[in-house]
Amino acid sequence: MRKMYYLRENAGDGSTYAFHVRENMGSYEAVFFERYPGCFDYISSFRYLGTLIDNDTIMLNSDCEEYIVDIGADDSINIKNVNNEYEGYYCGIYKKVDVDRVFDLSFKVPEFPEVVLDDNCEVEMDASLAKAIRGYNNLSEDAYLTREYLESIYDLRIFEDKITSLKGVSALKDLHVLMISSSYISDISEVAELVNLECLDIAWSYINQIPDFSNLINLNEIRLPMNLIEDISPINKIPNVKYVDLSSNRIKYLEPVADNNFIISLGIDSNCILDFEKLEGKTSIIDAISASGLSKYEDFIEVEKKAKEIVANITDESMTDLQKEIAIHRYIIENTEYVEGNYNKTAYGYRTLILHEGVCGNYAEGFALLACHAGLDAGVICSDTHAFNYVNISGKYYICDSLWDEDRYVWKFFNRSTGEILKVDDHFYDVRRYPVCMEEMDMLIYYDEMIQD
Repeated sequence: MRKMYYLRENAGDGSTYAFHVRENMGSYEAVFFERYPGCFDYISSFRYLGTLIDNDTIMLNSDCEEYIVDIGADDSINIKNVNNEYEGYYCGIYKKVDVDRVFDLSFKVPEFPEVVLDDNCEVEMDASLAKAIRGYNNLSEDAYLTREYLESIYDLRIFEDKITSLKGVSALKDLHVLMISSSYISDISEVAELVNLECLDIAWSYINQIPDFSNLINLNEIRLPMNLIEDISPINKIPNVKYVDLSSNRIKYLEPVADNNFIISLGIDSNCILDFEKLEGKTSIIDAISASGLSKYEDFIEVEKKAKEIVANITDESMTDLQKEIAIHRYIIENTEYVEGNYNKTAYGYRTLILHEGVCGNYAEGFALLACHAGLDAGVICSDTHAFNYVNISGKYYICDSLWDEDRYVWKFFNRSTGEILKVDDHFYDVRRYPVCMEEMDMLIYYDEMIQD
């Protein structure tokens, strides 16, 4: 019997009942879904096992009630009780219609603040940067920033001030240390003019690429964690850098720095790296990775090999993107137990794929690592209290959450949109940091059904 969806609006409170019938291993089952107006999705389900009486009739059995389901030639579905009467909570005539899933697709990504020039500065400078300079140096809010004063600043450390941009930072010609956290900064190209800079540390911002810093001969330390950087290769152009931290970015390949012999510490935790095996024999960069955190190079290699093995076992080249995603989502759910603590292993995906345990972030890392090794574009989304995934399926991005789909007969957090997921507790996040998912996949995935498109 083919898969069918039926809906009926309850005349009382406006809630919707969906009815689904399918064959499962020679027997039949039916599931009622109940959805109330304004809810995220089907919030409850009632499952009945049944037997086929004839080609169009199923007897459903539960502990307290029995129903007879007749499927009409016009695809209507008649549900009666055993006395062939329309009495009972679910009795009635259901008509086949399109699945009623109304989604919020009007969501718009918030814009970044515009760059506004400071009115009380001798050089053209972003107003938020000028304000932060005054605050760090204990100046009054309306203090005039002369070119001479700016050129005398030796270090600048700014935290939680939400700087819009670094426009004008090149005026700080004697700057040796620049540290910024939690800003809107995306472009750091002007930093290339700070030839005396020794330490650059900008975290929790929106930097998407490392500029050409080849002229910064004094730069010894560059730390850009929790940004949006994908390409690590520009690090090779910084002549004397020794300490590099690019953790929590979007770096997938380390081969560009495989022959780098001057970095002594390379932080790359919380990046979905796919090519650790290509660093084999590159002692200098391997030692730099091992020196940066709790996980050693051997841990990264172990989880990479395991990820490739899992992907080879649960997917194949004939599968569509969606089929691969279903297989990976299901693997994470079936093979991972929610366990807090045990943070000694920080290699991406290690706790999920090797130890088969973890919290939300570990589930999300395991999913992303498997998906990327399967040829999908995927990553981890972090809110203040939770972590889950984005994934590209056939050219469109969706959101899924393996942890929140545990122990569910129906996957409610599989291939959702940004607008819908933001309505759910613990899923509100900074959408500017991730691909926007503007569509919902109009389907329901059942935990125990075969992989199918």
